[in-house]
Amino acid sequence: MGLFPSSGIGIGKERNGIGKSQGGLRADSRRHQCTGDTSVQETPVYRRHQCTGATSVQEPPVYRRHQCTGATSVQEPPVYRSHQCTGDTSVQETPVYRRHQCTGDTSVQEPPVYRSHQCTGDTSVQETPVYRRHQCTGDTSVQEPPVYRSHQCTGATSVQETPVYRRHQCTGATSVQETPVYRRGTSVWRQYEAYDRPRASTNKDGTVLVAFPRFKDV
Repeated sequence: MGLFPSSGIGIGKERNGIGKSQGGLRADSRRHQCTGDTSVQETPVYRRHQCTGATSVQEPPVYRRHQCTGATSVQEPPVYRSHQCTGDTSVQETPVYRRHQCTGDTSVQEPPVYRSHQCTGDTSVQETPVYRRHQCTGDTSVQEPPVYRSHQCTGATSVQETPVYRRHQCTGATSVQETPVYRRGTSVWRQYEAYDRPRASTNKDGTVLVAFPRFKDV
């Protein structure tokens, strides 16, 4: 009988360097390949991580290999995600990722839907791939109908349902009205009867007025 019968380590009967006492339980040991730890557990199960030397013990021999990083965080299902743009390998149950054309952002959402803006690098995601291109400015604010307005004089691209605008020859204002009518001159306003082409007239003060079709004399 050994000196320390309760500990299983003594001068008595020994087996493979780690013995058992008379009448004691079978002492199973575990050898870890990476570390010299031989802590005893009931089941001789260990885990080998390919990237790191850690051999944390869990019951099922399941591990995860990340393609981008050397992390081998362990989870029950061997599911991982590889992001093409970034080295982020955050694990989710479904291998779904999103690729943005303009930025390297790979924030994950359930449907693989993304939006590419031609003018700006903004890739804010919406359910419908609808965007708006403004000719004058780089504004790509999104609206349901792809309707935009280009003003020839100013860079304003205020959106309205009807693509109607007004060009003023003297000022850079592009106030919008339903009929594309403008006037040259600075005096009293008059409206004339419709003509096939614009007609000019001169007031008593020498002001030249230009009238477009579809207007009657006041």
